[in-house]
Amino acid sequence: LETGEGTSITQLTVPMISQKIIPLPPYKEQIRIMDAVEELLKQRLKDENSLDPSDHLNNSDIYEKMYGQGCAENKEKWSKLSKREANIAAAIDLYGEIRVFTDEEFEKEYEKENSTCAKIEKTLRRQLSCVNIDDHYCNENDHIRDAKIYANLSERGCPENSERYKERAKQELEIARALTDDRMDGYQEQQETTEIVETYKRLQMQAEAEKIIEKAKKLTNPAIDFIIQLEKIIEED
Repeated sequence: LETGEGTSITQLTVPMISQKIIPLPPYKEQIRIMDAVEELLKQRLKDENSLDPSDHLNNSDIYEKMYGQGCAENKEKWSKLSKREANIAAAIDLYGEIRVFTDEEFEKEYEKENSTCAKIEKTLRRQLSCVNIDDHYCNENDHIRDAKIYANLSERGCPENSERYKERAKQELEIARALTDDRMDGYQEQQETTEIVETYKRLQMQAEAEKIIEKAKKLTNPAIDFIIQLEKIIEED
């Protein structure tokens, strides 16, 4: 309701709003409204299996809103889920994969983030292109690039994660080779093959690199200079 303070002169009167009590709806209606709010918020949740930490931070925020705006009997559940999603986001940021910790475990793992190798891992993983393969198309060059990053991670990241990164690098190279079907008949294909062989050597997977060279020798019109170039890569210290 609008009132005023001042004089009888309208121009000198300051408009004011007087307080008015608005009655709450019946309890059952309140519950219905809160249930509806929870359902609307649930629709904004991202995939819980996503490897994108921002998706889990989004989920954590939504569960926090459900805690504040949803039904009282669900508050404890939403609080736990909010914390869980925040922990998962941090774990993905640290390790590049989903891990669920207890509070104590999370505190211990979080301390490792301050180590140099963990910071290197975090920085390099941000450069990966094909973490969420379902979100966008990755071509062979993207997979080769990611393989190089994983190879770098295996060398410069934390020692306990080295073998895991090597396996990821090998997987990326296999995907790249599947996409190219090991073609070596053009300049672009030869450049990609050279990068694959170099990465296999970096991963100390000599046998895999040699298989590519043997395949190159069996081509109908093998490029001798190209084969010699690949062999030099393997032989170099």
